[in-house]
Amino acid sequence: MADKTAQMLNELMEAAFDFAPAAPDLPAVPAWRRQLGRPALALAAGFAMVLLLVGGGLLLVWTSGGTADFVGPESMVTSTATTLPSTTEVPATAVVDATTTVATTIAVPVTPVGLEMTWEQVPTQSAFGLDDAVWSVIEGGPGLVAVGGAFNNRDLDAAVWTSTDGVAWDRIADPDVFGGAPTDGNGTDGYQMIRDIAAGPAGLVAVGVVDDRFGDLDPPIWVSPDGLSWSRVTGNADALDPGSTINAVATGGPGYVAAGSNNAGSAAIWVSGDGVSWARVEQPPGDGYSRSEITDILTTDSGLVAVGFADPEWQHFPTGRALAWTSQDGLVWDRVELGAEPGTVWAAAGTGEAVIAVGNTSDDSAAWISSDAKTWSPPSPIVTLAKQLWFWDAVWDGGRLLAVGVWFPEHPAGEYPFPGQSGPVAWASDDTGATWHEIPISKTSDEGPFASTVDQRPAGFRDVIAFGDEFLAVGGTGNGSAPIWIGTWNEK
Repeated sequence: MADKTAQMLNELMEAAFDFAPAAPDLPAVPAWRRQLGRPALALAAGFAMVLLLVGGGLLLVWTSGGTADFVGPESMVTSTATTLPSTTEVPATAVVDATTTVATTIAVPVTPVGLEMTWEQVPTQSAFGLDDAVWSVIEGGPGLVAVGGAFNNRDLDAAVWTSTDGVAWDRIADPDVFGGAPTDGNGTDGYQMIRDIAAGPAGLVAVGVVDDRFGDLDPPIWVSPDGLSWSRVTGNADALDPGSTINAVATGGPGYVAAGSNNAGSAAIWVSGDGVSWARVEQPPGDGYSRSEITDILTTDSGLVAVGFADPEWQHFPTGRALAWTSQDGLVWDRVELGAEPGTVWAAAGTGEAVIAVGNTSDDSAAWISSDAKTWSPPSPIVTLAKQLWFWDAVWDGGRLLAVGVWFPEHPAGEYPFPGQSGPVAWASDDTGATWHEIPISKTSDEGPFASTVDQRPAGFRDVIAFGDEFLAVGGTGNGSAPIWIGTWNEK
């Protein structure tokens, strides 16, 4: 029976792959600046992948006489002859021929009791539409303020949502303040997105990016006294280089510090006392590199810390020079490389005694640890799945670290994973980032086949904060369900 089943599955797979056209050569560009669509190619290749996964699982059941359980992305177990740390050995058998079997082991990671969590997605609600994406969230305004982007016909407009409890959300719909994404006038999609938000002495400041293909446009900034009433900042063209991208904003220095990259692709920092009038830091933070970017800013007890990368090589993931900048006043900055190993840093968290940066090396999703943000430890691997996992944010709750991001299937260099094959991930550490353990996430939305988020990132977690005794994570789903999740430690 096994031989007939295998033959049948092989024929089905050959037919499916014959149906699917060859994947086009895609340029190796940053994932967030490439629009993910829903082509027929995705459907055909997805059908082939379903046949491979389901058929292979059925074949395993039929040939071994056992029961096949679905293995989610949080497990991804593989047969190995080496016992991994913090694992439980599970015996298995592999059929060699009609008369011989050999014993193997499968290393199944075990999450320590103190790091077990439960995640729940908040109910679907009218505040969130198809393909809305939330990039950042903070405590402020009526309780919580989240920012990102929302679809308006074919345009992506900046968006702000508020909530008192993290469960029920309202969208601040003001087309004059958040609309107006530029287009070429011929139906081409407009694009503008809020990427980060900070609460400071003058209220809330939100920063973002606008697609300037149709003219040199200032990077957008919005201000609010309470999270409910917003205005768009203008009049900073001399400081905010047209075509620049602002990725992050924090309280510090003269009031607020924003960072990203200028229109020449070099790391850039801006400061403001009130969130309205901005000045560019004259000391070029990207000097000496052909390409550099600041991805996150952290306010610590000893000053400001910014993290990012330089000279990336865009393969499956960028690997270049992992960088950190430090400053006491937001005006004068010192820069260091986080060791000799290639890497890219996307976010940082502070514990009060240490700074932890998370990102990727050539081989791993990784964390770097420092007591002063100037001298850094070698990267500690979070998980050796660098081509399948990307961490976007990290947070410290006073005793444990949590890093969140997105998983998606491995794919050839220069190509992108099919939309809809991704999901949220979370990893936790109780030893200040030295070792990490996966937090399974099972209760999420049914994203459907080949859904994609309009913010050009795979569906998953984008930002996380500690909120009371819980965590609140935001991101995208690729459908109309609310892109908000609440996580709670099982043992507090």
